[in-house]
Amino acid sequence: MKKAWGLALSVYLLLASGCARIDDSPATSQIIISTDVDGNTGPDSPSCKEFIQKLPSDYFHDFVWVSENPNDSDSPKIQIFYYGNKNTSQTPVVFFNGGPTSNSRGDFQVLRKTQLEHSEYAAIPFVFIDQRGTGCSTPFPRITGLAELPRLALYGSEGIVSDAEVIRKKLLGNRPWKIFGQSYGGMIVHRYVTQAPESVESASSHGFALTKDALATLTARIASQKRVVQSYLAK
Repeated sequence: MKKAWGLALSVYLLLASGCARIDDSPATSQIIISTDVDGNTGPDSPSCKEFIQKLPSDYFHDFVWVSENPNDSDSPKIQIFYYGNKNTSQTPVVFFNGGPTSNSRGDFQVLRKTQLEHSEYAAIPFVFIDQRGTGCSTPFPRITGLAELPRLALYGSEGIVSDAEVIRKKLLGNRPWKIFGQSYGGMIVHRYVTQAPESVESASSHGFALTKDALATLTARIASQKRVVQSYLAK
């Protein structure tokens, strides 16, 4: 069931980011997207508390409160978790991980390991954000029908960029920062440079997973997606 809602939510967030169109035929009129089914996301979840406890000593972490609808200050408030290197001698690089619906932890571990093994990258001050709905940030809302489905559009790239802007201003004031996105994060980078270009010193994106063997990663991903689709359609 978790994979089923994850697939549906990922597809809708891609729609919300401008990749495709949603089918509003009668066949889609019954839908339930239940989030946080295992209690493994959110600021108070055990996995979040454990992750924070294991952050390196040279890293900070914090939360910001934002409006679920960035264009409506009266909309429900959600928490966004972010963390990064305490080094302030250089302009920070905010990293947007792939997904959608994935948290930042895996990529943080890869980039952290790379910095420890390669001294030429050690001084880069990365900032990571658990995109709204994921990781230590407030989980996605529970959706029980098509009438509520548009609410998930608020969790797409536009909302993520808005959250990042709140964090940037808290950390840097009016100073711009560098942005780097991988996979779905690359879409967020594109959204960023069109939505808030004055906030960007430089922008980079990468289309594949941060692994040494991209072919093996893609092969495994395709096999996993096939299983998810078959399971989802069966349900």
